[in-house]
Amino acid sequence: MKRRQLLSVFPLLLLSRFPSQLAATIPPLTLQLDWKFNAQFAGVLLADYRGYYRDAGLQVKVNPWESGLDLFAMVTRDQFTIACCEQDQLLNAQAEGYPVTAIAAMLQTSPLGLMSRPDTPLNSLQNLQGKTIGVHNNGKKILHLITDLQGLGEDSIKVKVIEIPYKNKIKRLLSGELDAIQCYTIDEPIGLEVEQKIAPNVLKFSNFGYQEYAQVIFAHNHLIQQYPQALNRFLRATFQGWENAFIDIYKTAQILINYYINPDRSYYNLAYQTQSLQGLREYVIPLNKQDNLGEIDPKRWELMSKRLADYQLVSKFIPVEKSISNVGWVKLST
Repeated sequence: MKRRQLLSVFPLLLLSRFPSQLAATIPPLTLQLDWKFNAQFAGVLLADYRGYYRDAGLQVKVNPWESGLDLFAMVTRDQFTIACCEQDQLLNAQAEGYPVTAIAAMLQTSPLGLMSRPDTPLNSLQNLQGKTIGVHNNGKKILHLITDLQGLGEDSIKVKVIEIPYKNKIKRLLSGELDAIQCYTIDEPIGLEVEQKIAPNVLKFSNFGYQEYAQVIFAHNHLIQQYPQALNRFLRATFQGWENAFIDIYKTAQILINYYINPDRSYYNLAYQTQSLQGLREYVIPLNKQDNLGEIDPKRWELMSKRLADYQLVSKFIPVEKSISNVGWVKLST
């Protein structure tokens, strides 16, 4: 083997045989999640539980969401904190000047959608005709975006859209005050079914062109520049966790219940976690089967960024080269 070739593979050989020896040169990392421990972070939690981060020569502490956290301020203050959020949230932070960049996405499309009572059909956008819909934050703008993408226009569907808080939204749906409410389709419909014994109808925004990435992993620009190999190993371990989470869904759910989920929360339910994991698979697996788990397609990211800017879901368009960074990927078997 030529000297140049040997030098190029030596770090990989060192990592595979002596990962613990590299840990001392890499400061401990914190992964700050944007919600509580539950199935939507199964890959991360499984990587933690099975020691994938440790085996990669990393010290990683995973923290659940706490009320009042400012993810972008946190990562800006501490470049060794990595966090996750939705694509539009990251783009808005970048527009405000936060020194952060996306490096991967746990979910390839957003789980945002609507849910209705079983007696209220929700198979298409036309089903919204004459309905009263409760949405959060930018929900009205999202509905405008997807109806335009489907060529329907604002006047073709008469629907009353009102902004609502999270509190009491299920009660307002069940009472008939609202015909449908915005939800995170990977857990809220399941929660309604488990707790109320009612299987709601669900409409997924992703089926109508809302193709933004979700649970986007982002890091401080300095961390990306200074420790690209460490981030590469971090991503490999994370998505090894995601791959293995779906091999035995029931066992993964048991691990979440036994080791991570607070017994005082509604998430502390084995059936809930199992069903959520089953629904998560379609969001984790890449739309393009040739892509790696977690990989961000620059063209799709840029197209969605433009759409988000056009419909004022983000304050301005951020060019893809200033928004995402591929720090390296490993092809997994899923």
